[in-house]
Amino acid sequence: MQLDELTTTESQALRLFIDQKTPPEIIDKLFQSLLNLRHHGWYVDKTCNNAQCFTASTEYSQLQPTPSNFVDTVKLAGKKLGNTRFNGSQNPSLQVNIPMDKLHRCRHDLLLQKFGKGNLHYLAAYRYYLQGNQPIQFKSL
Repeated sequence: MQLDELTTTESQALRLFIDQKTPPEIIDKLFQSLLNLRHHGWYVDKTCNNAQCFTASTEYSQLQPTPSNFVDTVKLAGKKLGNTRFNGSQNPSLQVNIPMDKLHRCRHDLLLQKFGKGNLHYLAAYRYYLQGNQPIQFKSL
């Protein structure tokens, strides 16, 4: 199956599951799967496939409760890293970057706290790069 066929199929599946009043946790997973197919913010090069995705996304957004109105706080090892107020579509995201040399080698909990109404969607990602020149390895499959 080609990527454009997959996006259309997943878009239509999402719309079907919405119409069938499938439990929200399943619909959320389908929507996340559709979002994972994006490439540079767009789904595919074909306009009709983008239209399918946007239609499904719009139907999904209509399932969401009233616009968000909450404050979130991000803490690592008890230390506050940041916070922001989410109010409707204002301040749609918060990004916190921590240099590796500021992280302790011991286990520490990442804590996300939300105060108010709405859904908090988040991604916690740990990325690092090895310092210095690294040997190149070629592997044949």
